[in-house]
Amino acid sequence: MWTRFAGFGVTRTEAGGAVADIGVPRPTGRRSARRSRATRWAEGYNGAMNHTEAKDFELPIKIYYEDTDAGGVVYHAGYLRFMERARGEWLSELGFEHRRLAEERGVAFVVRGVKISYRTPARLDDRLLVRTTPRRLGRARIVFLQEIVFAETEIVSASAEVDVACIEPSSLRPVPIPGELVSLITERYSGLDAHGPGGPLPAPEAPTVLRAAGFDDVERLAELNLRLLVEERYDRSFTRGELCERMGGFLSSSYDAFFIMAGEEIAGYALVNRTLDPVYIRQFYVSPEYRRRGLGRSAVEDLLRAYRTTSADVEVMAWNETGMKFWSSLGFEHRYNGLRLRSRKE
Repeated sequence: MWTRFAGFGVTRTEAGGAVADIGVPRPTGRRSARRSRATRWAEGYNGAMNHTEAKDFELPIKIYYEDTDAGGVVYHAGYLRFMERARGEWLSELGFEHRRLAEERGVAFVVRGVKISYRTPARLDDRLLVRTTPRRLGRARIVFLQEIVFAETEIVSASAEVDVACIEPSSLRPVPIPGELVSLITERYSGLDAHGPGGPLPAPEAPTVLRAAGFDDVERLAELNLRLLVEERYDRSFTRGELCERMGGFLSSSYDAFFIMAGEEIAGYALVNRTLDPVYIRQFYVSPEYRRRGLGRSAVEDLLRAYRTTSADVEVMAWNETGMKFWSSLGFEHRYNGLRLRSRKE
């Protein structure tokens, strides 16, 4: 028998942390120095893929004959293509290419709305810079401010507010943005307006105890999973190879994995289904030698912040008294009991 718990807000009694906004300052205002068109455009081209500062991401664009219409200016839909390309490169610069997100995380980004203003037409051989900055962040959406300027003069050619949704491709249903990506965005853009369908993003109180895990970490995750199964006296046995394969399957579908850190040491892990509402914490484990330090509580609080929610589900084996006490102490309540009929051998 197992018991499902539902959590409704965790009250902080020990120092924990947040995956979100770490408060890296970002510069404001325009650059004061004017440089030649070739210099500005070349610097944008060389630096587009290696930004380390929290500033507008810039992608250089040169206008070719194919971009113009019968009037000799850039066709209006061309600006949308330039902006789409810049958002893709911005995402790649953060380490999350579209194809990788689709294959490994099962999510994709789609445009749900655009408000665009055309100001000064661009013409053949003009060199532009496409500036891209996230302005608002919701649980399953990002609103970007994008501006296309002439590289030499910084005169605005077009500007737009683009509302982008995170979806599950097969169902087209909105799903939460992966926690690692949220962490990177909020870490880099401290002025971000973190309001949206998911509500305001809580302010951080301490560094996170979570570290994102991926396919390179499958063996370590499987090792921790095995320790969890043994300690919980799970009524089914797995080989280490089976657990590695099983963990890889989780990460290939709708699950996110995190290591629970004690400084530089891995103290445990968590496996979370990001597509359910509320989020489902399928596996959660802190090694005995790291317990009674507040790591478990801090990790749960960090998970709730990472997915910008105050509610979560977790299942605990009925005979796991330690687990029952832990989750109850965090405010999780009994939701239902599950029973299983064991097969009778002849």
